[in-house]
Amino acid sequence: MLAVASLLAAVLVVLDDGEVVRGKGAIRDGEQIAITLEAGARIRLPVHRVVEIRALPEPEERTQDATGLIRAKPTTLAGDAIDPSTAREQTAAVGEPSRFAESPLLPHPWPKSDWPSDPRKGNNFAPSFFQPGPRDPAWTPASTFPPSGARVPRAAWARSPVPPEWRPADGWRAARAAFGTVSMTPAAPRDEVETCWRRIVGADRGGTAEGVQVALLEGRPWEALPIPLYEVERRSGGRVQRTIFSVEGGVCRPLAGDIPATADAWFQGETAIRGYNRAVAAAARPLPPGEPVARALALAMLADHAAMGAGHERLILLGAPADLDRLAGDDPLSCELSASARRRVHALARAAVTPPRVQTEEDDVKAVRFWTWSPRGGVLARHVVRVSPAGSVVLDTEMVASHLGDHRDTDS
Repeated sequence: MLAVASLLAAVLVVLDDGEVVRGKGAIRDGEQIAITLEAGARIRLPVHRVVEIRALPEPEERTQDATGLIRAKPTTLAGDAIDPSTAREQTAAVGEPSRFAESPLLPHPWPKSDWPSDPRKGNNFAPSFFQPGPRDPAWTPASTFPPSGARVPRAAWARSPVPPEWRPADGWRAARAAFGTVSMTPAAPRDEVETCWRRIVGADRGGTAEGVQVALLEGRPWEALPIPLYEVERRSGGRVQRTIFSVEGGVCRPLAGDIPATADAWFQGETAIRGYNRAVAAAARPLPPGEPVARALALAMLADHAAMGAGHERLILLGAPADLDRLAGDDPLSCELSASARRRVHALARAAVTPPRVQTEEDDVKAVRFWTWSPRGGVLARHVVRVSPAGSVVLDTEMVASHLGDHRDTDS
């Protein structure tokens, strides 16, 4: 039978498996017995595992042999108690510990300048600077392929110096015009045309006529205009200037292209159409009718300085969204937009392109609505050309989108 005291001094606990646990005490706590080990730790065992708890006898106190020595703490045998002095009090008479004096030399010397580096202190010192070298040290070669990668395996390193639409021209025409051996058109006397282009290039004021080419604007779409237009192109000092003019009514009228004797200046679209209307008003009647869409395209080109200038930029008439799709089949020469951004612009622009449409408005005014594309910036433009029965023209042009097709940005 198990008998457990509430608190024992030294116990020996016998378990059901024969193991013996020795401790300093044992106490029952509900269905558990808490045993305090000699090391001070406490363990708990279920009651059913404990078979017997034995109380151990107290160890007998050993008597000290008579040696004349008493093991005890320091005590005062006689007189008043004296507190021992502390270590700080014992070393107070010695004073503060010794310290080494600071060295006159810095442990990590670094030379310093006596010259004041701040210009506000009046040093009046202007340091010298080396001129930058002609070569950029940060330059690295760049790829000529578009940022999104080439969509076709073809190599497009550079545009061909010969445009695909080039056709041979008469190289002797300018010389024959200079010597008066060519008749430009039956509608205009030779001397009026020659006098006009000489005035434009400054040959009538003692200037030279070398490098000058004069020609009649022929073929589509110029043949649809009611009056003939001429071009004079002059090459001088590596610069090319091209000016479009008319001689209707015996008056020399520069209309479009580059402004004569002026660098990097050209006729604005409104100025070109205004000059064209004055030339038509001075022309002999009746005016020959022309095909409406071709005439409208010619007038849109006349108002575009890039098409009439020395660059001979193209202006392509669009008849359907499929025409814009064919232009977008090739990667652009240079474009700041990514391929995905160009595809989004193309998807929005192609939905707006419609075939050319000719309508008759009030007072028998012919209105032609059509779309064009220019490789200069990849611009998609919508035009409305209104022609009165007298031949005067009103042109409205609206740029709808850019960065379309095989183009180059205007600042490249």
